[in-house]
Amino acid sequence: MLANQAQDQKDFRFMFQSVFQRHWNPYVVLIVAGLLSALYFGLTSTVWAVTGEFTRLGGEILQVFGVDVSGWEYYQMVKLDGSTWTRPDGWIVWGMFIGALMMVLLSNSFKVRLPQQKRRYVQGFVGGIIPVLVPAWRWGATWRPSLPGCR
Repeated sequence: MLANQAQDQKDFRFMFQSVFQRHWNPYVVLIVAGLLSALYFGLTSTVWAVTGEFTRLGGEILQVFGVDVSGWEYYQMVKLDGSTWTRPDGWIVWGMFIGALMMVLLSNSFKVRLPQQKRRYVQGFVGGIIPVLVPAWRWGATWRPSLPGCR
């Protein structure tokens, strides 16, 4: 009986380390993501897309701070109906965030670190602003319309 419990603990420890503490094979991850995307399409009849939902979430955050986005052309086109909790793509955004947070916490690799060099603050700020501003300027897509010649 004790031998079985010890073996079960070893198996659990190995599985835990394999899932949460080792790097995954990118091919396996892509296959799983493709299968999840197909399942999502089958269940919701819509594609697994989050860039527009990130832009809608940004609009909702602006509304919390009192900015009226109802006159903005993008938000008139995509409609800010409901909230991220009532739209399927909103669930995907929050699921990705919560899933990533759970994985980093379970892997014991979450650390709050402050940069040693002051220029890293500026680089981080500019690097964070670019993905926020480009979708607003380019109708919600974060990379394709930013490339020259793509509309």
